[in-house]
Parts: sequence; C-alpha cells; structure tokens
Amino acid sequence: MKFGHKFSEIIEATHPSVSDQFLCYKTLKKCLKNIPEEVAGNTSAEAVKPGVRRQLTEEERAFVKTLNQELNKFNKFFINSEEDFVMKESRLGDDFKQVMADAASTSAGGGGPGLFSADRHRKLCHAFADFHGELVLMEHWVSLNYTALVKILKKHDKRSSLSLRSPFLVSVLQQPFYSTEVLSQLIGKV
Repeated sequence: MKFGHKFSEIIEATHPSVSDQFLCYKTLKKCLKNIPEEVAGNTSAEAVKPGVRRQLTEEERAFVKTLNQELNKFNKFFINSEEDFVMKESRLGDDFKQVMADAASTSAGGGGPGLFSADRHRKLCHAFADFHGELVLMEHWVSLNYTALVKILKKHDKRSSLSLRSPFLVSVLQQPFYSTEVLSQLIGKV
C-alpha cells in the first residue's frame, strides 16, 4: 500500500481533535503536480549547475509556502500540547501525593475527611494509564509527520531540479515539534 493511502487511513482513525493537525499530504501532492517535471538529461541553458542559485518558479514558491505553513501548524500544536502535558503531569503528581498521604494517614489510624479510598486510587491509576497513552500517541504523531515530510520532500526532489530535502530536513531537526526531550521525560516518569 502506498504511503499516502496508509497515512490517510491513520488520520481518519485518529480523534477529530488531532486529525487536522497532521501534514496535509494531499494538498502538498497537488502543489507538486503543478511543478513542471524536469526532463532527465536536460542540457538547456536553464539547467542549474551545482552551487548556482536560481529563482523559484511560482509553483515551487507555492509548495515551499504550504510546507512552511504546515511546519508552523506542527510547532503550534506540539508546543500547546507539550504545555498541557506538563501541567497535567503536575496535577496527576499532586493527586498521587494526596492519595499516598491519605493512605499513610488511614494506616496510621488517623481519621478525617481525606481518608484513603480504593476507588479514588483506582481512578488515579486509570488517569495515569490514559495520560501515558496520550504521551505515546503524541510521539507517534511526531514520527508520522516527520515521515510524511521526508516522503513529500523526496517526491519534490524527484520532480524538480531544486533539491529541498536536505536543507529543509536540517531545519526540521531544529523545530520544536521534532524536539521530544520533554515528551520522552514525561513518558519515562509516568
């Protein structure tokens, strides 16, 4: 099965709140189809020699603009999600400390309104498990979008004499959505 079809299936199976945050692969493919294909062995005066810069065509500009918009969309979504995850982990940690304090108080024979509850403990365990799942899904989101970027850039470079893949991917490696250190730390912690 082709990547584009599999990618579409994954997006369709994703929760609607996240599905519009994936790379618009179809849109970028349409932009690519507007870029005239380079003929192999082109020896015309327009052929670009290595190290020589040339002007982008209107179609290439549209592709690069769409690609940059997608990257901005990724970064905005990832940064907001990462902030939410950090706050959620803090709340869950506080809840855990409270449940453990209640358990210690109950086992020591203390009384009070915050007595340990097995039901509350079970709900907290489920909340941690759900949170862990959300974190892993975000890691998958990063991987899928990075793979989609690599695929679409490879298609571009095959179609055009302008090689975008290497410089664009070097830039992507510096983007917030690709920096998953905080996400990995949270997964390890939870």
